[in-house]
Amino acid sequence: MHVVYRSDQVKGAVIGIDLGTTNSCVAVMEGKTPKVIENSEGSRTTPSVVAFTADGERLVGMPAKRQAVTNAANTLSATKRLIGRKFEDPEVKKDMQTQSYKIVRASNGDAWVEAHGKMYSPSQIGAFVLMKMKETAEGYLGHNVKNAVITVPAYFNDSQRQASATKDAGQIAGLNVLRVINEPTAAALAYGMDKTDDKIIAVYDLGGGTFDISVLEIQKGVFEVKSTNGDTFLGGEDFDNALVKFLVQEFKREQGIDVTKDNMAMQRLKEAAEKAKIELSSSVQTDINLPYLTMDQSGPKHMTLKLSRSKFEGLVADLIRRTVEPCKKAMQDGEVKRTDIGEVLLVGGMTRMPKVQETVQEIFGKQPSKAVNPDEAVAVGAAIQRWHKVVRLRSARPWRLMKRVVHPELALNSFASMPCALAILRASVCTISNDTAQPSCRSSRICRTSCSSTFGYLPVLAPRKARRVFFVALSFSSWSLQYRILVSPTPKCLLAARLPCSSAYFPMVEPKFNTRPQHTHTACKMAFLSFSLMVVMAIEPPALYT
Repeated sequence: MHVVYRSDQVKGAVIGIDLGTTNSCVAVMEGKTPKVIENSEGSRTTPSVVAFTADGERLVGMPAKRQAVTNAANTLSATKRLIGRKFEDPEVKKDMQTQSYKIVRASNGDAWVEAHGKMYSPSQIGAFVLMKMKETAEGYLGHNVKNAVITVPAYFNDSQRQASATKDAGQIAGLNVLRVINEPTAAALAYGMDKTDDKIIAVYDLGGGTFDISVLEIQKGVFEVKSTNGDTFLGGEDFDNALVKFLVQEFKREQGIDVTKDNMAMQRLKEAAEKAKIELSSSVQTDINLPYLTMDQSGPKHMTLKLSRSKFEGLVADLIRRTVEPCKKAMQDGEVKRTDIGEVLLVGGMTRMPKVQETVQEIFGKQPSKAVNPDEAVAVGAAIQRWHKVVRLRSARPWRLMKRVVHPELALNSFASMPCALAILRASVCTISNDTAQPSCRSSRICRTSCSSTFGYLPVLAPRKARRVFFVALSFSSWSLQYRILVSPTPKCLLAARLPCSSAYFPMVEPKFNTRPQHTHTACKMAFLSFSLMVVMAIEPPALYT
């Protein structure tokens, strides 16, 4: 499916905002050229840090980051990693061990943060950063800005990536969020804006808090996301934490003092780790000097350490290796070989690390491209998305006509508003021969009662005037749906879906309909919550889905 967006439908300037875990960026189109806007400190990126001082003042960006050492408990950073997470999540527990501020349980069980005794949701903190980006854009343009396109990680799960939460944050910041798009897609737009050749590209996005890998096909102005994979808790923060852990151990070995309970010392170590990490991207060795890190009865204690690039690479080797399998899975899901990929784009500050670039080259068998700025490409792409006279985007895992059933993943919200009917079946195992969609089935039945059993039932819904019949085979994996579409000339044709870990096939035979008009997206959500396997029958052609 594709959706066409035109700039003349929106009045006034439209800014593109990359709301990042560690840094954020804002861009706008000037004529046909994207412009990354510098903030009041003269930097093209702004730290995604919010601090609350003792007198109640709120600081955002570099001013907040500068005072973090003396106000660590009330300086909130990397809160984007908490979006959509419950307080009991293992990732949250892990984050609590490394952050100097308090992570608390909200009334609904979500993970929130606390500063000066007041609780804030991660979305609220994001809204404060968005306000800063809005002010930055207004300072440059000289007038108020209302409209924005905001990006989110492609591999956020359903609760993390809710567009409503992002739009609510934008509204708090005084913005009308026109669209929420995936970060790798935005980076691809920045890359492909002036490209005329058709090709398949991979976007390797290793940012401050999340890792995304997306395979996209650019063809005649259409950007089609073929597959996406990643890790929602892997990024520069984890690289910093690995180095901080090493520095704490070294200091304890040399001085006999454990500084993990000293917020000020830990904040200084974290800042030193981030600085060393950046320097080691261009140098083979760096010095870490932290005078008066702490003190005991004998007096002040200092840290002086030489750190080599090879030592740092050893400390984070496991983190880099965690990006390999998602890349292989993305190629598998997108049905592409690494030889099919014409270019690999690097996005996110961590991709400046030489070892990361070497790993990318090993995975894809080619030197990664440096055609886009890793820190700015996402914001630039977001700005382009609303300016371009016609930008056509096909959603991840496009609706395509296939002879065989395979299993990429589809987020629920891409499926929510389909004008289709749902036919949920419970069927026996059958076999497929000659790699066709014509299985020989021993038995099957249509279930028309309400949701009740482990396998689940759902009423059959259908509009009165069916046009062309499409069958969709679905299986479930955590929060994602795995699917492919097959087209049948007749409702009586047998179609099948295969589970990735099994040779079993589940068919659909001679669907019957109840013609009562009902809304379908609620039923789809019920299905998502209730079923381990289902078959969905769509009544309208896929090209009409939005």
